[in-house]
Amino acid sequence: MNRKNTKLFFIFGPGGVGKTTLSSSIGLSYASKGLNVLVVTVDPARRLMDILGIDGYGLSPAPINHIFEKETGKQLKGRMDAMMIDSRDAFLNLLKRYITDEKIISQITSNRIFHYLSDSLIGAQEYLSAERIYDIFLGGEYDLIVVDTAPSKNAFEFIDGAKKMAAFLDKRIIRFFVDFQDDETLSGIFFKKTGDFLYKIMGIIFGPDFILDMKGFLNSLSSMYSELLKRAYELDALYLSDNIKYFIVGSPQKLSLGELNHLLKGLKMRGIRKVMTIINKAPYLYNNKDIVDRINVMMTKCKNNDIKTNLESILRIEGRMLESLNDNLRDLDELIRDGKIILPDLYMEVMKIDQLLKLGDICTGGILL
Repeated sequence: MNRKNTKLFFIFGPGGVGKTTLSSSIGLSYASKGLNVLVVTVDPARRLMDILGIDGYGLSPAPINHIFEKETGKQLKGRMDAMMIDSRDAFLNLLKRYITDEKIISQITSNRIFHYLSDSLIGAQEYLSAERIYDIFLGGEYDLIVVDTAPSKNAFEFIDGAKKMAAFLDKRIIRFFVDFQDDETLSGIFFKKTGDFLYKIMGIIFGPDFILDMKGFLNSLSSMYSELLKRAYELDALYLSDNIKYFIVGSPQKLSLGELNHLLKGLKMRGIRKVMTIINKAPYLYNNKDIVDRINVMMTKCKNNDIKTNLESILRIEGRMLESLNDNLRDLDELIRDGKIILPDLYMEVMKIDQLLKLGDICTGGILL
């Protein structure tokens, strides 16, 4: 683990519920309190860059402080950076950490298996993104890293990726494909013969060119095999450590809360018990009983029948929305351990950086680092 004891916030949830907005808001709030913060998105959409006004693709951490100062006239006490994770860039960063020979790196990156793994294979992309974030975490440059994940359909791939990578790199499996020169035992010969047999079968199915690419790719990686395996186990252990807090963002719509319930159960199955839930864009009157009471008093005293009728109509509509929301949230209570943050619907798009900070301050008021 890093010496600085960096914290990580993982923000999960379905698309369209405000994950990216809330990730940016939380990051800004902690930066305004004096922490060094990195907000990372692994969602291929450019929304994080658009929200924070960052030019360029943002594959390296881009500073936000000067943008904040330009728009608000104020300075952040701490530092905030933002970046996007590209799986191919993350893969290249991984190779350069362990391989110094540019020729070998070039052989790997020109191999079509490299492009398939980094661009297309679900699970590999999520692992590579997580591995890049882990690399930044170990660097100890930031007090907090806020991770805006892709929509919830791939959320578990992000967490399970390290375990799958460790299983793949286990010698009992990889020896079927990689030529280990240092093992002349009967067991080693068995694996080599079995590997040759598998290659013949796979060659019939996928074609000889694909198999040659696969064999060349895995043999090029063999020099970093033990380090990759070690890192995969470390990353898998990190997910259950005290360094990470998990957040799930949902909205009052029933479908969104259903996905939220699915995520909570999935995290619980993976041993992650402490999860905070953020309900975004809740009806304004939710958790504001005093306002409801004041409106009822106004209706009692109101002499104008038209105004009284309108107030009654508004309360009926809000009442039905609140009843539906309460019924849905009640189903989640037994799964939620660290409680809920309820954010009211502001009935506007939160785009300006000062609005993001205000929203973040509401969120962080209910979060303990």
